[in-house]
Amino acid sequence: MIASSDWIHRAPDNAFVFANKNTMTYFSPPLLIEDKRDFIIQSSYRFVIENGYEPGGIYSKRLNDVVKGDSKWNESVVYVNLKDKKYYTHSDLNENNYELILRPMTILEARNSRYRADEIHEKMGGFIQTGDSYAWDKLMIKVGIKKSRWDKQGNWNW
Repeated sequence: MIASSDWIHRAPDNAFVFANKNTMTYFSPPLLIEDKRDFIIQSSYRFVIENGYEPGGIYSKRLNDVVKGDSKWNESVVYVNLKDKKYYTHSDLNENNYELILRPMTILEARNSRYRADEIHEKMGGFIQTGDSYAWDKLMIKVGIKKSRWDKQGNWNW
């Protein structure tokens, strides 16, 4: 329970989230790692290479063999399974996987499309930042002692 002296800062409209069009819900990116449910996030080839993900399917293995080290493929769309820490191409996925895919968008885009926050992530505080004193916490963030959960571009600082 939040005391009356506490303050709550909601995620800004430009904060990035992952959304599932089948369930019309959006999720807090930092909490997806802890979430026990099976999700596949849409990502870029650069992200999987920078984070050491391994190819998980026959087509992602072929992609990796063909484009290894070629930066022109960095923005190619791949799909990352957060549980097995592997990535897949669209051709690797089957129709059962399509229901698990989460696509990136901003909170504003999600709300405007009538998506709702995932209940579990909302209860875990995934879309808010709290503090003891608004003025004190703002000062601590401004001088760099404390970090805001979001930067000015909407990226998460968790």
